[in-house]
Amino acid sequence: MRYLGIVIENIKTSYGVIRELKRMKIPFALIKAGDPVPDHISALILCGGIHLQNYKMAVSYDGNARRTVLKAMSASAGKKRFELVVVGIDPGGCTGVAIIADGELVEAYTVDRLILKQEVEEILEDYPAERFVFRIGRGDVSGEVIVKLQEDPRVRMEFVVETKRTLPPKFLRKGLKKDAKSALIIAIS
Repeated sequence: MRYLGIVIENIKTSYGVIRELKRMKIPFALIKAGDPVPDHISALILCGGIHLQNYKMAVSYDGNARRTVLKAMSASAGKKRFELVVVGIDPGGCTGVAIIADGELVEAYTVDRLILKQEVEEILEDYPAERFVFRIGRGDVSGEVIVKLQEDPRVRMEFVVETKRTLPPKFLRKGLKKDAKSALIIAIS
């Protein structure tokens, strides 16, 4: 499990990052500027204009908390970008979305089908990735979403028939909504 550190000058500047780490259920520690970095920290997020010269695995907060956290997760694996991001989509009124980056579950959540195109755009923008595979389950997905995915050269689309199966232990999470769990099953299909 990755453990990220947040180097702060002012708690207000790091609030969005802290909220995003909690939402994504990523363990983190707050570190005061100038304090030593604990050994269990795999990457740092620098908030408030702080710069560290001697720490390779550091990402500066760019105003977008989700993108910054994702860059830090990639940096914690020693990479600038994820090699492969797999996105499972379970279409429906309440659409499930599950995102696996380089084999690790990052997010699983639900969105209203009316904002799925916007969500797909944000995933493509926020995730630093070489390639994407969007696995889409049976159901109605708007043509706008399909066109958006077809336009991006990093994306491959697969249409998947969801099967009843149990999740492998590494993907088990407490409190997953039914549609998010279905999207995760689609993503690992």
